[in-house]
Amino acid sequence: MSNWFHRNPLKATSKITFDLGVVAESLPARSICHDLATNRMNLLKLLVDPAVTTESVLGLTQQYISLLMGFIEPPSNEESEDPVASNKLRSMVMFKWSNSAEPKNASPIMEPDALFEVCSMLYNVALWLTKHAAKLSAKDEVSTDEAKEVHTSLRHAAGLIQLIRDKYVSKLNSSPKPGDDLCADVMEAYIHQSVAEAQEAIIEKHLTLNNRLWIWNLSCPHLIELEWKVAERPSHTRQCHVSQPEYSPRLPGGTVISPSICRPFGILFLVSIVTIQKVSNWVPRNFS
Repeated sequence: MSNWFHRNPLKATSKITFDLGVVAESLPARSICHDLATNRMNLLKLLVDPAVTTESVLGLTQQYISLLMGFIEPPSNEESEDPVASNKLRSMVMFKWSNSAEPKNASPIMEPDALFEVCSMLYNVALWLTKHAAKLSAKDEVSTDEAKEVHTSLRHAAGLIQLIRDKYVSKLNSSPKPGDDLCADVMEAYIHQSVAEAQEAIIEKHLTLNNRLWIWNLSCPHLIELEWKVAERPSHTRQCHVSQPEYSPRLPGGTVISPSICRPFGILFLVSIVTIQKVSNWVPRNFS
């Protein structure tokens, strides 16, 4: 499980103190703001290391997002019955984030929107999960539990980005520009890439079983279609540095191969690989 796609860098951000000045008059309010700043700083420190446990990262993420949602959701005792009523605290702090799919010298995005912070931080956690999976898979000997964690981390990464896309992006104060991390095309590419790599983890694990030929036939057509979708995106004209799979859905003459064509060709190619491995007495690496 050592052949993984390139990993884009984490999204960069600036330090946030959550100092609301006279708005946070009471001691409990200032304590919450202090906890927000502390949890954010600690979470960003954890995300730098892909070797830390997922429990510690996801636990601290839940604490931070739970507190931050207090800046977004309207108070529960709100007298107004307006369904679009929002919290006035939502736009009181300026957040700055870079895009993982753009060059380092690109200008960061600045938004006075706490929901933008939620999307960006969850996005970073999703990117960390993919890096964590790659870190585990790079070992010489990958245990069964580690292989399961690789698969789970990649599925969680896809789920987080899907949550951002389906629930939060439409509620942002400013719509994402083409090429931004929160752009639909970029998110779709990350989702398909994570799901496809999770499928690869399953295939790699089952290569050690006697029924590995059945696993290849069952999983590979879907995997090829997912990688084909990643290769399609993003479709905008602006250059984007999203990781692209090594597989290219084009023939040497430039003719695009459709997913329906990929399925039988993918199966035949992978079946031939397994056959060659059997003839040459190739023994796959065992999971300890």
